Amino acid sequence: PEAVHALALMQVAGRGTDRDMEAAAERFQWLVDRKGDEYPNAIFMLGVMKLKGEGLDRDFAGALPLIRRAANLGLGTAQTQLAMLDQTAASYYQQHADPYLDGVPMSSVGDVDG
Repeated sequence: PEAVHALALMQVAGRGTDRDMEAAAERFQWLVDRKGDEYPNAIFMLGVMKLKGEGLDRDFAGALPLIRRAANLGLGTAQTQLAMLDQTAASYYQQHADPYLDGVPMSSVGDVDG
């Protein structure tokens, strides 16, 4: 597993081998599938690759749980990335919120009786 992790990181960076994001994604996925939470960096890297669409199809819905999982395992880089994603989402919501809902408590949204 250590060698697989090291090779995947080398492939992402293009150090000592050709840069190959697809092969790196496969190796990170292999680690996540077989070693679970033992490699939080592999979990995080797979999440970031899905987020950016590097080596994999872009998949925000699939990326976020991986990044959150790595953050919950104590990986500082993942915790920082998760905070940035949360901040970006909050900013996006503020800019694109439905103006008809301004001042309406979120608890009443969808309430057909009230």
